[in-house]
Amino acid sequence: MRWNAIRELVGLLGPQWLSREIVEYLEGLLTWGIGRASSESLWTPDGRPSSAGPWTSGATDPLPLDGWSKLRTFLADAWDWWAEGVHLRPQPGYDAHTGQLTWLAPAAELTVPRCSPIQRKSRELPQPVRLTTLDSHLGDGLFRLCTLYNSLVGLRTDGSVAKEGPLRRYQSFGTFRRFKPHGEDARYFGWYVDRINAAGWRPQGPFPRDNLTGRRRLRRSRFTRHDCFQRREGECPLQFLR
Repeated sequence: MRWNAIRELVGLLGPQWLSREIVEYLEGLLTWGIGRASSESLWTPDGRPSSAGPWTSGATDPLPLDGWSKLRTFLADAWDWWAEGVHLRPQPGYDAHTGQLTWLAPAAELTVPRCSPIQRKSRELPQPVRLTTLDSHLGDGLFRLCTLYNSLVGLRTDGSVAKEGPLRRYQSFGTFRRFKPHGEDARYFGWYVDRINAAGWRPQGPFPRDNLTGRRRLRRSRFTRHDCFQRREGECPLQFLR
C-alpha cells in the first residue's frame, strides 16, 4: 500500500512544479482537515465522529488526529524514498508465471506519458521530459508538503516516541516531531538542493527560494541550526544542524 501511495505521488508531483496557488490551496485544505480532527466537540468519547458534526449534511467524515500523525510519518518516508532515488531505479521482482527474476520500469519512467499532450495535431513524436526534471519537481513538491504538514500537525500533537513510535531517519524531536531534510548528515541537504535545481528552471527562482510553508517563505539557501520555518515563536517544523 505504501509503495502504491508513493508511486501516485510521483505521478501527481512529478509532471509540474507546484504553483503558489496550489500550495496555498493545500495549506487551507490541510488546516481545515486537521482542525476538524483536533476539535473535541466533533467526536464522541469512544473516538468516533459525532452525529452532530457538519458531515451529517454531506461533508466527508473527519480523519482522526492519529491518522494525520501516521501521514506525517509517511511523508518522512516518502522524502527518504526520494532522497535515495528509488523512483529512478528499476525495481527487481519475480515473474508470476516463470518465477524468473525480472526488472520493472522505474516509477519516474512510468510518469513520462503523463507529461505529454493526449491529443496532438500532427504525427510528429513528442519530446519526452527529462527524468531529471521529474526528479526535481518531485523533490520540491515533497519538501513543501513535509514542511507544511509538520508545521500544521505539530501544533496539535507533539508526536512523541511514546505515542508514534521511533523517529524516522528524516525526523527529529524538539517540542514536537520535526522534519529533518538532511537526515543524519547536514551536507546532504546541499546535495538535495542541487538535485532540485538540476531542472534548470523554477518559477519562483532557485530552490529553496519562495517556499511557502505555514504562510512563511524561505528566502535563504544557507542554514544553521537556528534557521527554520516558524508559524509562531518557538514553533519550527524543521531542524537544520551545522
